Amino acid sequence: MDSEGSSKTTSTASVNCIDEDTPLLARSNSGSGSSSATSVVAETSKKRQCLSLEPVAVALCFGWSMSGIVLSNQIIHQTCWYMGYNASLCATLGANSNATGAKELEALVQPTVAKITMTSSIITSVIPALCGLFLGPWSDKFGRKPVMIIPCVGYIVSYVTKAIICQASSLLPLNPWLYVYADIPAAISGGTTVFYAGMFSYLADVSNEGNRAVRMGMLQGSSLGGAFVGMLSSSFILQLTNTATVFMISASMMLFGMAYVLFLIEDSVDRSTDNLRLGRYRKFREIFRLDLVMDIFNTFFKARSGYDRGIIWLTVVIGAFSVLGSGGSNIFYLFTRNKFNWTLEQYTMWQSADLLSIIVGNFLGILILKKVFKLPDIAIAFVSVLCFSGDSFIKGLASHGWQLYLATGVTPLKGTEGAALMTLSSNILPSHDIAKVYSMAMSLTATVPLAAAPLFTYIYNQTLTTAPEAFNFVASGIYAVNILFVGIIHILLKNRQCHQRLHPVEESDREVIA
Repeated sequence: MDSEGSSKTTSTASVNCIDEDTPLLARSNSGSGSSSATSVVAETSKKRQCLSLEPVAVALCFGWSMSGIVLSNQIIHQTCWYMGYNASLCATLGANSNATGAKELEALVQPTVAKITMTSSIITSVIPALCGLFLGPWSDKFGRKPVMIIPCVGYIVSYVTKAIICQASSLLPLNPWLYVYADIPAAISGGTTVFYAGMFSYLADVSNEGNRAVRMGMLQGSSLGGAFVGMLSSSFILQLTNTATVFMISASMMLFGMAYVLFLIEDSVDRSTDNLRLGRYRKFREIFRLDLVMDIFNTFFKARSGYDRGIIWLTVVIGAFSVLGSGGSNIFYLFTRNKFNWTLEQYTMWQSADLLSIIVGNFLGILILKKVFKLPDIAIAFVSVLCFSGDSFIKGLASHGWQLYLATGVTPLKGTEGAALMTLSSNILPSHDIAKVYSMAMSLTATVPLAAAPLFTYIYNQTLTTAPEAFNFVASGIYAVNILFVGIIHILLKNRQCHQRLHPVEESDREVIA
């Protein structure tokens, strides 16, 4: 229920129009290779890159992050009302109040709230993971635009539903579990999993090996830019309006993103004549073709030369452990209320500072490490997972609120491993396998909250009154495992280089059929 998402700043749009090659992913109608066809593809590629997805990502991440923490706060108060407590007493929750019984009431309400956020996290992770398996290969045939538009539609429905529930709850106590049902439209439309799969695949289509690492970093960093503005403004917008209005603003951000992609973005997939002739119903049926899903599994698991398969698998495992370690994010707001008696404003100020730190790390950190120090992608990933582990450990030791700011300040490069590992994977994969592997990887990591959410909810509820910070040490240990995996990838990359010197292969010969 915390902020989601990723966005790019519009300042990079002009850069994206320069020094790009033709799309990476090979298409079924790209066959002949005549000079006229090549020139058309080159012109089309340039046209595609002049309008980028930065405004869409900024708008969506703004909407996700702004509504995420506000929803958590609303569920706390609505749970209190629904449990039959006095409305004036419930109003003291999260208000930095020393009212008699407020602390005890918080301890009674939080376990139920934690279960609601856990269930919502599972629904919005597992269902989109299944959708990603079907929509990923479908986008290879019918384009990236639909898989970015469909999740926007689902979120619009979910946010409008939440606004209605919230408005109705001001008139009579409503069951807070209704917000979980409101998440279903966003989940069955693919959620952030499908949206990011489409966005990263689009970026892989229109970038080249020389600039992909920087562009991935800019994407991840500027994504957090939208989240930063949304998080920073959420409490102020809530004070000026109400919770229902916040949800409607989020819905309008989704509507803007959908319209921008629909009318201004040209698809990066060159669809075949046969696919263009298919009707809407037939295209819809194509989503559920199991042979396309099996193609993803075969692509992901098939043998490859030069240790490539092991490297790809380990990058996915690192992503999965990163998601597992972040399982405590759903209860971190509850933790700060319990441990430091923080208000919504105090929490959003700290989380905004945390996001700003990550933005600087993704923008400047990757640029400096790549361009100035010439560090390889695997070195950036190592620094990132080390920062993640240290960040959670310091949070676990914190006894005062300012120490959370300390954790944020000394770990600005956490989060850069995503862009680094995706770039590493795309550089060793055949071009026609990139989108399929991305879809499989995102679908697998999206199922991790199925274990992460119950695990951290259970730990927090069991230690709520004795050691509420305990889940931070668990997260630190999980992140620390990634250090080992990054080291193994480093060894495999060295062995891969030796293998390539002894057995040089062409791009088309990278794959080894098992």
